[in-house]
Amino acid sequence: MESINSSQNKHIKEANKLKQKKYRDQKNAFLIEGTKLFNEAVASRIIINEIFYTEAWYALMSDQTKAHFETMTQTKQARLVIPEVLSSLSTLKNPEGIICVAEKQKNNKLFAQKYVILEGIQDPGNLGTIIRTADAAGFEAIYCSMQTADIYNDKTLRSAMGSLFHIPVVYCEDLLEEIKHLKENKIYIIGTSLQGLETIPSKSQISSGFALILGNESKGVSEMLTHACDYLYKIPMFGQAESLNVAVAAGICLYDLVRINKI
Repeated sequence: MESINSSQNKHIKEANKLKQKKYRDQKNAFLIEGTKLFNEAVASRIIINEIFYTEAWYALMSDQTKAHFETMTQTKQARLVIPEVLSSLSTLKNPEGIICVAEKQKNNKLFAQKYVILEGIQDPGNLGTIIRTADAAGFEAIYCSMQTADIYNDKTLRSAMGSLFHIPVVYCEDLLEEIKHLKENKIYIIGTSLQGLETIPSKSQISSGFALILGNESKGVSEMLTHACDYLYKIPMFGQAESLNVAVAAGICLYDLVRINKI
């Protein structure tokens, strides 16, 4: 197969535009980079439309990756590129050698028992880490405000490590309305707040289902959503640090809630 040897190639130029959110939204597509995310995407039945790969990557792929690659290339456009061209597509200093164009998932609202609600999380790395942690802790859905970072940002995708393909993430025009709807369905709403209690809700309070709200890195949960909560929780601070990174706080809270519900 003849390789693409110029970053001005039309396919490369089109794929490069997907680094911008507005273009991802227009095309309903995003970039997947790296072997792990490629394998996770194929296993999760994410629709992949194009594959750009280098000869060196192809020569070193594992048996699992080779099987996935061969399955994809039966119906998708696989384009061999020289390393310099792949680097022009990548956001990494040392790209692995594979980048794919995939279709965004159609995540719809669903009835579940364990939700994470994110209000205005700005850092894509934090967002990806929270998605990964929620997946690991067995949460079933994530609702985001429209001000939350884009789940298809390259930093979010890398931080989520494939968990984005396992758990539905839904952007909501009106989080308050969604919270009211959850409460009508007996979902107990827990907000993180400096004014909260340092004890986790009891098992009886959350046994019918619960949602944890995490707010913006600097502002926290808004007053409007705070008033809608059934319970406010504050992580105890035993040292001199004033606060925790929101993704770290999420990990502590999510696992505390899951553990108490399993006791």
